[in-house]
Amino acid sequence: MRPGISVRQAHPGDFLALGGIFLRSIKAGYPWVTDWWVSDADLLTYPYEDHGKWRHILVAEKAGRLAGLSCLIQDYVDEFFVDPEFWGQGVADALMEESIALFPQRLELHCFEQNHRGRRFYERHGFRFLLSEAC
Repeated sequence: MRPGISVRQAHPGDFLALGGIFLRSIKAGYPWVTDWWVSDADLLTYPYEDHGKWRHILVAEKAGRLAGLSCLIQDYVDEFFVDPEFWGQGVADALMEESIALFPQRLELHCFEQNHRGRRFYERHGFRFLLSEAC
């Protein structure tokens, strides 16, 4: 665990805040995507609307605020986002360490080819890229 950062399972009351993290993160993290397939309002409610498909929804808190989320379907990381306000502060590392701890034998994910920051992060945590996919 990282000092000042806690990771726990999400509670139903977290979903609205997680929608904000999701929206801010994709807007900041995917600048090459100029035309999102859904509205900002839909992106805000996405974690709430889709939460039934995830086996685990981990949230990271720092300074008493929700700072990131990791949503897993079995041994697959379906969504992994940290609020840009908390980038570079160890939040993503704490979330990934907890995600890996849930499935230490095997954990998979997809990462867009253009997501250079994400790719470096995942490689640092032991992931290998098997194929290239553009967004």
